Amino acid sequence: MWYVAYGSNLYRERFGCYLSGGRPRGGARHYTGCRDPRPARAEQPVTVPGGIYFAYTSLTWGGGMAFYDP
Repeated sequence: MWYVAYGSNLYRERFGCYLSGGRPRGGARHYTGCRDPRPARAEQPVTVPGGIYFAYTSLTWGGGMAFYDP
């Protein structure tokens, strides 16, 4: 699986909560985790073509949500 992130989702601790379950520091939501909770085998910075735009408001944290626009 590939995971491309922006902003606070780049933090290993937060990503770990998505994988193994838990609540990230300062987060309002508890994540149940994945069926396979093993940590990432590798990390590598990448640049993808396109950009992001912000729209709507997150019901979880009250800020704008970023969307990828290829």
